[in-house]
Amino acid sequence: MKKCYPILCIYLLSCFVSCGKPTANTQESALEQNTQVIESEIAVQKESILDKRVQSDENGIVWKVPNTYIEQGVQQTLVGFGEHLLVYGTGLDEEDRLVSKLAVLSLETGEVLHEVNVINFEMPNVQVLEDMVVVSDFLDGKVKFFDSKLQEIKTYHTNLENSATYASPSGDKLYSIRQKDGIQVLDIKTNKKRTLLKNTTNLFVSNVSDEMVSVTYTDLNTQLDTYAVLDLAKGTVETVPFSGAVYDVEYQNNIWKVAMMWEEDYIIGTKEKQSKFVPNDEYAIVSMLNDNKLLTSSSGKNGTSYLKLYDVDGTFLSEVVLPSDCMYSFVDPVWSENDGGYFFIANHLGNDILLFWDLSKQIEGEDLHFEKYPENLKYGSEISETLYKKAEGISLKYGIELKIAEQTDTKFLDFSVRQELGEDEISLALDILEKVLASYPDNFMEQLLYGSQQEIEVHLVGALTKYSAEETQSGFTSFDAFVEQQGGKTVLVADITRDSVLEQTLYHEIAHLIDGKLAFDASLRENAIYSEEAWQKLNPKGFTYAESYHDIPMELYDDKYDAYFIDVYSKTFAKEDRARIMEYAMMERDNVFSANPKIKEKLEYWSACIRDAFDTTGWPEETKWEEK
Repeated sequence: MKKCYPILCIYLLSCFVSCGKPTANTQESALEQNTQVIESEIAVQKESILDKRVQSDENGIVWKVPNTYIEQGVQQTLVGFGEHLLVYGTGLDEEDRLVSKLAVLSLETGEVLHEVNVINFEMPNVQVLEDMVVVSDFLDGKVKFFDSKLQEIKTYHTNLENSATYASPSGDKLYSIRQKDGIQVLDIKTNKKRTLLKNTTNLFVSNVSDEMVSVTYTDLNTQLDTYAVLDLAKGTVETVPFSGAVYDVEYQNNIWKVAMMWEEDYIIGTKEKQSKFVPNDEYAIVSMLNDNKLLTSSSGKNGTSYLKLYDVDGTFLSEVVLPSDCMYSFVDPVWSENDGGYFFIANHLGNDILLFWDLSKQIEGEDLHFEKYPENLKYGSEISETLYKKAEGISLKYGIELKIAEQTDTKFLDFSVRQELGEDEISLALDILEKVLASYPDNFMEQLLYGSQQEIEVHLVGALTKYSAEETQSGFTSFDAFVEQQGGKTVLVADITRDSVLEQTLYHEIAHLIDGKLAFDASLRENAIYSEEAWQKLNPKGFTYAESYHDIPMELYDDKYDAYFIDVYSKTFAKEDRARIMEYAMMERDNVFSANPKIKEKLEYWSACIRDAFDTTGWPEETKWEEK
């Protein structure tokens, strides 16, 4: 450190020249002022955490910051804690016991100010409040509070096993999130308890950001997967205000950020206005920081990690390219106002290192491209506007997304399709589809949504071509329609050039949607009527389905099973058996059921399963498929 004595000599000399011989008062004053000068000089030269930083990229944007404590650990988390940093992770103590290691580091010098090891926590969860740290055990519900110096304040037991527990910002309430019991709230002062999110199941934590805990659960009333945030300060739960199947929910300062399931799209915005964007880098993961900045992380082909920072409106701010032997930890970086950048941890050849992202360095980059959300399905130009409007009317009436002409996709999971642009074909297909949908009770299509399947999309197309048509001498190779799931939506695709069988084809495919609904319902309700075992008991003893469309055993072509099955196709899979029966029932081919009591018995069981799983309020005494 620089010596201060020359400054002292110059100061005293100037005092003698201007004042003559000093008196006792002037000596005391001079000494006081001199002390201030020395203290000021010492303050200027005070050691900084960035003093020994080493440049890690060619632009001087990312720097390695040597820190002995962090470099001794692996997979640690770094968060802001008041004016300091908190580092925590798991490791072994001197007795080889699994412990949670917590340390407060000075943001100025990087030195360890306080540290503690928390033992006997099998599955620890660490939560950082403004001036406290909370460590909870998922397995047994034990909760410990520590002050800003990591001194233990108090310990509580929620007596709730297998629960993720979080404290309110003031530390006076505990929220325990359990898979089947909702959110249990304990008021520590009064010991009173209450429950949030009753009548739910599959409740899990998906993200935590300051006072907001993102959760996902299945609402047992609607049987739909729901995404929401628990506000630890207010003790309230707010569901995501966007439609569709989403995940990775974050909420900060009245702004939502969600990722659309199985898509590259992200939605960001307020409850009233949202925008959609796709990250500029392929397979990038997007997180929203506490100051509502957007951070994307991605990896190149050579394993290089890229971090890009944007403002909430998509404006590019900065970019970090990590060395090829460094891996980003996917923990949000910590902002330092004094240093003008972010601190974060990366893994370097198996060990953690501390890095600094200098935002004072200017760098050019591409902004995120935002689009309006939700995006309305646009009218095309290949057919008349009347047909586009007719399709839109069917969509709105029955709660589906209907696509025609060039609106339809051409590539699906197992099939490629040809778009059908013939106006007569499309017009007839729309009439048939509307007739089919009108055959079901009100709100029937809406009740076919379940779990993460929160949208039904129908494509009316031309010929279908299977990608890998298997060679077969005893099976089926051509198809008129199919159903597949794409993330959060169920997609029904039908060849409308086969207009003579289109009506029964649509009934058949909708039966597959019913199949999915019943299976999901049975997974939630122990007393559900439907089960595959019960269905199998309706078949002849010793019978098994082919479980293939292409390789069907010759014995299934024999007539010995004709009393139980409509045709050979019914013997491929149980789902095709049910779909064929429903197809015939909806087409009013009553003679099939009157002549075959065993097939009618299957229909009656299937009908009972539907009434058991669906809300039948407003349904007729007999639906179309029950009129047999």
